[in-house]
Formats: sequence, C-alpha cells, structure tokens
Amino acid sequence: MIQVTDLHKTYGNKKNTYDALNGINLTINDGESVAIVGKSGSGKSTLMHVMAALDTPTSGSVQYEGKNLANYNARELNKFRNENIGFVFQQFFLKPNQNVFENISLPLMIKGISANQRHERVLQVLKEVDMEDKKKNKATDLSGGQKQRVCIARALINNPKIIFADEPTGNLDSTTGKTIIDLLFKLNKEKHITLIIVTHDDDIAKMCDRRIYIQDGKILNHENT
Repeated sequence: MIQVTDLHKTYGNKKNTYDALNGINLTINDGESVAIVGKSGSGKSTLMHVMAALDTPTSGSVQYEGKNLANYNARELNKFRNENIGFVFQQFFLKPNQNVFENISLPLMIKGISANQRHERVLQVLKEVDMEDKKKNKATDLSGGQKQRVCIARALINNPKIIFADEPTGNLDSTTGKTIIDLLFKLNKEKHITLIIVTHDDDIAKMCDRRIYIQDGKILNHENT
C-alpha cells in the first residue's frame, strides 16, 4: 500500500540545518499493523507526517498504491487525505465548543455529503466506539478517554484505508489507554484498516505485526511479531 523510497527531510537554512529523516526506505502492506518506535527527536513523528501527506519531503518519494504524492497539487492532497486517511493524535484536536456530532461530521461536510447521510454515518461510527449517548455533549464536557473515542470515530467517518495514530494514549491513564489501543486493533482486524502507530511504548509496539525502530532519522531495524 505505501512505498517510501530514499526519504529525506531537512529543516532550517544552509547555515543551520537539521536532518530529521535521512534516507528512509520502507514498505507497508495493506491491512498491516505497524509501530514506528523511537525516542523523542528520533524522526518518528516526522516520518508519520510525511507518509500521511501532512508534510512534504526534502527529497525521496512516498507512493500510495503506485501513485507518487509529489504529483498531487494541494487540492488533490486534501482530497486524498480526507478520503483515505484517518488521524488519531495525542492532543485530540477537537473543536471544544462543538458537540460530539459536529466534531465527527466535519470531514463529511468537507466532502459535501448531505445532512441525512451525515447523520446516519455519524450514528454508525458512534456506535462502533460506544459513544451513542454522548452525541450532543460538547468536547469540553468529555473525559480524556471519551475525547479519544470521538477522535477515532472522526478518523473512521470516511471509511479510511489507513489510520495514523501518533502517541494515541499519551494523555490517558493506563486503563483508558488500553481500551483505546484495543479499539484501534479491533478496527485493524475487523475492518482491515492499515494501522500505523507512532509510539515510544514497547508494550503497544509489540501488539503490532511489525515494529520499525528509528534513530537519528534512520531505520535501525525491523522486527516482526
């Protein structure tokens, strides 16, 4: 599904540069669960952002099903992300004064889906994350675990092929975090969604089909479960 070839990402100017990614080569298969593991500053989040078309590489390429993202213009990239990728972030990124329903339905509004269809689809994904009774609650009234469930529901709303999860349990206690991780892996197995988790947690990483260890912008090694 994803082919990364000789990927480089450099920040800064000529006098003061930082190589966040330094020659990454990687293939991720359809339906696979993959952990990208590394310490803070290793380049793991940068790799996720480039693979998810949230950032552009300095050189090298990212291909999805044989199509190079570098050939897409800004509108095409936005459409590609909205239709193919779901995101679950540590910081939630919910609109605090909107209710759960409104937060989840936003990607469908961007896509131009009718109100009736939005309503039906939002109720469906709320059921999948066991949050039907919270649809009218504002994001500010939710616990951390509930907010992350809403994020997962929002990630699912367009039936994505891939979910990128960046430290999805970072702001949660251990019990709530386990519930969220179990939900993500359930979606991976039952819906065949490719799951890519950026983490420094070895316990979460070991649940994945494959672990990719990053250091100083380079892949150290791969481990299969």
